[in-house]
Amino acid sequence: MSKPIIAVDIDNVLARHADALMDLYNDTYGTSFSAYDYDEQWSWMDDKARMDDFHPKFIASGLHGRMEPLVGSQEAIRILHQKYDLVIITARWKEVVELTLDWVNKNFPGMFIGVHFAQIWQENGNMVSKAEIGKQLGAAYLIDDNLSHCLLAAEAGISSVLFGDYGWNKKETLPKLVVRAESWQAVQEYFDGLSR
Repeated sequence: MSKPIIAVDIDNVLARHADALMDLYNDTYGTSFSAYDYDEQWSWMDDKARMDDFHPKFIASGLHGRMEPLVGSQEAIRILHQKYDLVIITARWKEVVELTLDWVNKNFPGMFIGVHFAQIWQENGNMVSKAEIGKQLGAAYLIDDNLSHCLLAAEAGISSVLFGDYGWNKKETLPKLVVRAESWQAVQEYFDGLSR
């Protein structure tokens, strides 16, 4: 009998992406932004010219292969792996595919049956959402820090865990099929509750 599938995001769910990004940004431009202070992702970046300058620096930095795992993520993934098939669905850029695969293999060896890249940043009209990929894979659940990904997944019938207590994913009420888990311990408690 096959296990239910959980799709898991990487950045700000498994990896300390916001911290790495903001550290590099602050070092590069002499600023003192905190990733956890902004209400929308990238809202601190109001200068398009600077953003156009920074993005290639972030991609070239190699940080996508060196980010620390979030506290509790490795143990929680090991526990979930016992009852679920786990896949990654990430919106990371194509330029960091190899770094991403190496990072997953180093920090979560043997835990994920696949790593899928959602092409949400494509400008050629071939955008594919995480919800679409999850549906194709038969995922029953999505764990993601981005509210819009969770809402689209819920619309597709995929139960979603909105991960973290971040400024960019605040919402007072969540629709059916979307629950919030502020930590990996809360994620474990959610899935433990499903198996009772």
